Amino acid sequence: MLKLIVNNTESDFNMDVQTCKNTCSLYDPVMKQCGVFGEVNHNDENVYFRCQTKVPETSVKKNVKFTKQIERHAKESSEPEWYTPVGINKDLENTQYPGHPDLSACREDAVWYVNPSHEFGCWIINKSKKTLFIVGDNGPKQGWSNRVYQSLIPLHDHKAPLPLTSKMCWYVDESGYGQYVLLDNGQVKMVTQPKPI
Repeated sequence: MLKLIVNNTESDFNMDVQTCKNTCSLYDPVMKQCGVFGEVNHNDENVYFRCQTKVPETSVKKNVKFTKQIERHAKESSEPEWYTPVGINKDLENTQYPGHPDLSACREDAVWYVNPSHEFGCWIINKSKKTLFIVGDNGPKQGWSNRVYQSLIPLHDHKAPLPLTSKMCWYVDESGYGQYVLLDNGQVKMVTQPKPI
């Protein structure tokens, strides 16, 4: 007599930890790389959460574990690593950064900003209706991470590698919370700290 044994405990996708490799359809398993960013650590769950171009596999659904993973990521808030979009020119011998961007933001609502000490620059996009924030004794009002706060200008350096400096943007959302994002051809490709669901 034959007996069929089905193991329902195993899956091709590990729902406990969602990464580019086991969750995103833009990951190429043959080339073992991302189709959007070069040299991405595709096993790092933080990269998956920060990526705004990810395309989750249809078999992957949001669940309680996934939501808790996002919340944990927001609390840990480690120093973000910025990845270079595939095909970007890394040769910036005659850079004018930080005084001027080497690349256009490809957006009309972006303005180039250089911090007062001239240490770094970035684009600024303000989607809030506020033009002023009140800063208390403890600094600006914090968001869901220490790198997300209410300010029309960034108060910390993005520390992006030179090929990405002209793609960095301080993005202020409708609620007035700002964070660094990576722009590529006018589109937000990666964020510093995704907002927990």
